[in-house]
Amino acid sequence: SSVYITIRPYTPNTVVFDGILLTGISSTTALLRFNQGYYAILEGVEVKNSAGRGIHVYQSHHIIVRNCLVHDIDYRGIGGSGHYVTIEGNECYNCVMSNENQAFSGGGWAGVISTSEFSTTGEASTHWTISNNTVHNSWGEGIITGHLNGGVITGNTVYNVFSVSIYVDYGIHQVIENNYLFFNDPQYKRDG
Repeated sequence: SSVYITIRPYTPNTVVFDGILLTGISSTTALLRFNQGYYAILEGVEVKNSAGRGIHVYQSHHIIVRNCLVHDIDYRGIGGSGHYVTIEGNECYNCVMSNENQAFSGGGWAGVISTSEFSTTGEASTHWTISNNTVHNSWGEGIITGHLNGGVITGNTVYNVFSVSIYVDYGIHQVIENNYLFFNDPQYKRDG
């Protein structure tokens, strides 16, 4: 059996990855990235102020992102491509800020938490668990399961996001249950 490596703050310290002073970050660049990695847990860190993405999983397997705070991100907060990935207990807000006030009026905005296919092969991601996250006050879809074969999306709270709270796009064999979705702020109401 394989052993996970855990990346987390040394108690009682906090760890913040802050991109406020970084230049040259594009929409596909992330502050933290698992690049074809495996058997790793990222736990209890704060990721903020990215002109690109927050936490990106790239063609990796057996990755867990747990209990992180992700905010003030211009594109996707957490997500990517891979197999046996767990996204649990995170809070994401002020994500997809590139679409603030409906800047992308014709579409094309990101999801706050989302899955995707492998960019090099077009292979679908498999076996993702997205559970017990809080996604709110963001300018994209809340959770997108795109190009995902086999997933469990459960126990998430999604509110005040632009457009759709949970969106399945080219996905199969998914269980979506016991999520709490609502809107109580009219500024996120999509026109059209």
